Amino acid sequence: QLQLFVNAMKSGKLVGCIGTASWITSLTSTLTLSLLSTTPTAYTRLHLLRILSTTAFHPQYPNLYCMFSLLVAADLDQGVALDTKPLTVLKLFVDNGLYEQARVIASLYGLDAHQITVAQMVMEVKRFRTSCLWPIEHERMRLWERCHTLFLHHRCSPYVAGQFFLSQVRTFVGGHGVDTD
Repeated sequence: QLQLFVNAMKSGKLVGCIGTASWITSLTSTLTLSLLSTTPTAYTRLHLLRILSTTAFHPQYPNLYCMFSLLVAADLDQGVALDTKPLTVLKLFVDNGLYEQARVIASLYGLDAHQITVAQMVMEVKRFRTSCLWPIEHERMRLWERCHTLFLHHRCSPYVAGQFFLSQVRTFVGGHGVDTD
C-alpha cells in the first residue's frame, strides 16, 4: 500500500484532492518520522526503515536503514536518534574499534575516511606499545609496515600518512633532536 501511495504522490494524482504537493510531502514526512521515532523496538524501527528505503519514499531512508542496520548489528543503537548526525555515528563506531562500519558511514555520507584509518593506526600503535613485542625492533618494523600497508589499502593521501608517521616519530623520540620540518 505504501508503494501505491508513493507512486500516486509522485504522479501528482493526490494533488488537489487533499492539498498541494509540498503539503502532502511535508505531512507524510512528518508522520513517517514521528512513526519511526516512536517505534517500540530496534527491530520494528529497522523493519520500517527497510520498507521505507525499498519504496523510495524519501532519499534519506536508504542511508538511515544502512546506518541503523550497522548500529543494531554492533549493539550500539541505544540512545541513537533518527536525527543523529552521521559524524557522531562515525565517531561512535571508531570509539568502539569498529573501523569498517565507520568506513561504510563515511562512504554513505561523503565524510573523510582517512581519519578513520589514522584512528585505527593510533589505536594499534597504542596497543602494541603496551605489549611485550614493543622492545623487539623487528616486531616494531612489522608494525610500521602494517601501518603503511593499511594506508595504501584505504587509499589515504600521502600527506595524511606522512602526518601520522611524523606524529609517531615525535611521540617515540619525544620531539628532541628530530628535525621534522
